Amino acid sequence: MGAVLSYLCGWFNFVGNTASNTAFAQGLASLLVASLQYWGIFIHPHSTVGIGIAVLTIWSLINILRIDKQGFLNNFAAAYQVLSTIVIIIVVLAARDARAPADFVFTEYYNGTGYEGMDGYVVLLGLLTTLFAFSGYDAGGHIAEETQNATKEAPRGILVTVVAASILGFLYVLGLLFAIPNGNIDLVIAGCTVANEALNETMICTSTSMSGYALMNLFEYAIGPVGGFVLTIMVTLNIFFAGIASVTVTARIGFAMARDGAFPGSEFLRQLNPSTKSPVRIIFFTYVLGVLLMLLQLINSAAFTAIVSLTTIGLQISYALPIWMRITISRDTFVPSTFSLGRYSIVMGWAAALWLTATSCLFFWPFEYPITVHNMNYTSVVVFALATIATVFWIFSARHWFKGPKHIASEVELY
Repeated sequence: MGAVLSYLCGWFNFVGNTASNTAFAQGLASLLVASLQYWGIFIHPHSTVGIGIAVLTIWSLINILRIDKQGFLNNFAAAYQVLSTIVIIIVVLAARDARAPADFVFTEYYNGTGYEGMDGYVVLLGLLTTLFAFSGYDAGGHIAEETQNATKEAPRGILVTVVAASILGFLYVLGLLFAIPNGNIDLVIAGCTVANEALNETMICTSTSMSGYALMNLFEYAIGPVGGFVLTIMVTLNIFFAGIASVTVTARIGFAMARDGAFPGSEFLRQLNPSTKSPVRIIFFTYVLGVLLMLLQLINSAAFTAIVSLTTIGLQISYALPIWMRITISRDTFVPSTFSLGRYSIVMGWAAALWLTATSCLFFWPFEYPITVHNMNYTSVVVFALATIATVFWIFSARHWFKGPKHIASEVELY
């Protein structure tokens, strides 16, 4: 059982991280389109697909660099992301007097789903973006093999990430909500309408293009056009660095799975570049998958939401599986590592496992009403297809020799 569960855990984690790359690239592309609008350059929102693919290309090329050359970039990115977020929070909160009232921020919500009279359902759908933000803290585990004193530092890094993301994320969202002028959210989300009029055509605004315009408008109302443009660029750079790290993490988990033989063609995919020591083939493999996910948005206007759902579902399932095993089958045989939660581990394990399982079900639900072929949530279709591929490969191949993750890198030939 341990082998098949670790196999499924790895597959779901890899799929979630791959979709995360696409989500970051699409989010960055939407902000770039909004920035172009500021300069009077109006382009079709669907062009964000091409921009997103270009961004994925740049991130993949950066990750092909020597591993020892990426350390400085990752450290700089981490410092910039924290500092830039703090600056944005302070500037937005301090810049404008006509802020949204407290009752709007804490008691009201905007329902753009079409589900009228279903407040509870809409609130549950609103958990999507929150859960997406809390689905990347496993990165420290994926680069543990490149971390000194990993048994302590990797879990400690995960804990610090969760705490920092909770505090900064809450303050960031709070700042954006208070910055909505007098709580008039229609002013903030009007960007796509302006772009439509400039292009003299009617077009479907996707959730990502809408969010890019909305953030740009919000910053402009808070501190003016120039300041708003500067803050948008700061957020864009923030996402750019996050995307680089996301591709790095995806490459590491993909390499680990290929190293352990969990992919079709693992012997080919696990080869490292002899000069850069980077997993170039895995990086290219994840790049191709990311591009295919990006292209789905040309078919379905709700595809981005489905990609975010796929990211969150894949990662949450990969988190839940080992926790369920820890608190049930392995409760008496599990050997604690150097870093342990001690007597609180079982209680927190149950809380985490139940939360992850329950919230993962949310992302199969429809996001808009009335449901059409263009806005249908195809998350279930994508998840089913990927699960089928993993299952077929397990039945006809992997189950005969896959025994679980290898603990010693020298057990496989890497070059």
